[in-house]
Amino acid sequence: MSSKRIKTPGQYPLVRRSGPTSLFYRNPFGGFVKRIFFLLIVLAGCSKPEESVKQKAVPVQVANLTVKDLPLYIEGHGTLIPVEQAEIKSQVSGKITHVYCREGQTVQKGDKLAEIDPTLYKLRLQEAESSLMEKKTRQQFAEKKQLRYSSIKKDHIAAIEFDQLQQELLLHEASILAEEARVKRAEIDIDHCTIYAPITGKIGKNSLQEESWVSVGSHFGTLRNLDELFIEFAITENDLAQIKEGALIDIKTPLEESWSRSGELLSLDNEIDSRSGTVQARGKISNPGHRLWPGQLVQWRLLVDTKKDVRLLPDQAVQQKGQGKFVYVIDKDLTAQQKPVVLSGRKEKEAIIASGLEPDENVVIKGQIRLYPGAKVEILP
Repeated sequence: MSSKRIKTPGQYPLVRRSGPTSLFYRNPFGGFVKRIFFLLIVLAGCSKPEESVKQKAVPVQVANLTVKDLPLYIEGHGTLIPVEQAEIKSQVSGKITHVYCREGQTVQKGDKLAEIDPTLYKLRLQEAESSLMEKKTRQQFAEKKQLRYSSIKKDHIAAIEFDQLQQELLLHEASILAEEARVKRAEIDIDHCTIYAPITGKIGKNSLQEESWVSVGSHFGTLRNLDELFIEFAITENDLAQIKEGALIDIKTPLEESWSRSGELLSLDNEIDSRSGTVQARGKISNPGHRLWPGQLVQWRLLVDTKKDVRLLPDQAVQQKGQGKFVYVIDKDLTAQQKPVVLSGRKEKEAIIASGLEPDENVVIKGQIRLYPGAKVEILP
């Protein structure tokens, strides 16, 4: 394809191209004008004043310091044991004829638990009573004989015969005492044929079965009162000086969040274990609903002191900066500012503020991750 330049007076050169392409003007300043136009647009965008850009407020939640008395505790783990516990054992031998309770049942003191066949012991009682009656009859005869001999002048009766009569009377008295003991023993055995609950409590696993044979000392099970429980635990010798008998003790299970049960410290042992450096302690707590069990591991805390007028703040408000700590406070213009604080400790989910804040300051407790000094905020309810 070939081209030929054509000059026209007062116009830019035209270029005629052979082929289907039509004629056009070539402006040598076209690219320069476009660059100038683009640069003006950029400068116009950058020339807007900063104050026209509106800053977006950061939503936050705030809280004030709370001032209150702070209880101080020592804490640890302990084991629960029953306050009342009784082993159920047979005191006679025989066949169990009736069982009146079941495993896991709660019974009252004096309730009938089981019966052992009393037939043999009733026969022994009859035998003992019969023998006692015989011995008393012989004693009565001896007493009458002594009375007759006493009315006779001593000259008419040998002294040795009178002494023998006295001795015979004493032997009868001793024999009667022995038979009375046999009768009493037989009566006790009959009483022991019926097994009663010695305390109020819950029956554990037992072997009470009708028609089974038991011997003296056979173990039927254990009865435990769950209304109250002891807690046994150890206190370090360093904490011992802070502890007083009768102090308030709270407990909870490892799965519980709150200290829902309270009791008192009953006693401390009278020596320190040289191997562990601890003293054994015992407390007592109530157990409504029987939700705690003997042998269960629980957490405990003992009240040892109370600090007055302590300043507390939700723990999540405190942030770390270098070697120190700070919080964000909101001023009257709804502007966030950093403020250094000094802590004296933590209490569960609260920080104890030693210095750096006043009770009337609004402290950010939520939303501070987006804050910086001078940031505008919107306080959420």
